[in-house]
Amino acid sequence: GCNGRWVRELCRELPIFYGSPVREVRHCATGVEVQTEQHCFRGDAAVVTVPLGVLKRGDAALRFVPPLTERKAGAIGRLGFGSMNKVGARCAAPRCAALRHAFLFYSYTHISGGALLIALCSGEAAERLEQRFAGEAAGRVMRVLRAIYERRGVEVPPPLQVVTTRWGSDPMAYGAYSSMPVGTQGGADYDTLAESVG
Repeated sequence: GCNGRWVRELCRELPIFYGSPVREVRHCATGVEVQTEQHCFRGDAAVVTVPLGVLKRGDAALRFVPPLTERKAGAIGRLGFGSMNKVGARCAAPRCAALRHAFLFYSYTHISGGALLIALCSGEAAERLEQRFAGEAAGRVMRVLRAIYERRGVEVPPPLQVVTTRWGSDPMAYGAYSSMPVGTQGGADYDTLAESVG
């Protein structure tokens, strides 16, 4: 069940509206209104937990009325947000598990119920990955694995199935992780984002 079980427990008995992305969060004297294309939810407060990549897109992705404070906007601007994508290759046999010690490769065989190898791509490589078909991405990954292992006499079989993530182009995320580049005010910027608007 992996993380799916954890998510199901968190969601138990909660009303969840799928296919209703929030377009606007309006803070007013009586509380807050959260607007989707189909609904307007009103409450005393709202906890906004969107990825930093969405906040970096500004009003194009999610509008705040009134706009977020200059402190919050500054923290959003200073913090870095990048993409990390995965290429998952399902193999015919657990021999893929022998590759788990390779750099940025690991085996999910012990939790996936089958021979599943994951390759991580970050930074510019992750951005380039999003422009490729899954098969092309898998071909590149398999060439790396063959260069590492076949000269040692270990056969790397072709995968049965390949999937890739595309977090950088996902409109609900626009990336996968935050970072603190030069110029960031350390943890203070994260604290600023966590502060209540009201």
